[in-house]
Amino acid sequence: GGWTDGFSAGPGPTADAVFALASAGVDVHTVESIDGITALDFLETYLSENEDFTGAAIAKTTIALVAAGEDPTTFADVDCHLQC
Repeated sequence: GGWTDGFSAGPGPTADAVFALASAGVDVHTVESIDGITALDFLETYLSENEDFTGAAIAKTTIALVAAGEDPTTFADVDCHLQC
């Protein structure tokens, strides 16, 4: 399980959730899915376990991390800037 748009779970829908939460002034670090994980937990696991990110997914994830106040060059021990 993870963050979903109702159809699929992945970095795209998770980034959308981060954008929505951050734009509403909600601390993204405190909101959990029904499975008990935050969007950032999901992104960290996904980044650590998958190397099949496309340029668009990396860009969207990078922007989501910035919106959440995270540093995309050190998040999950992966430099999102160098992945694409």
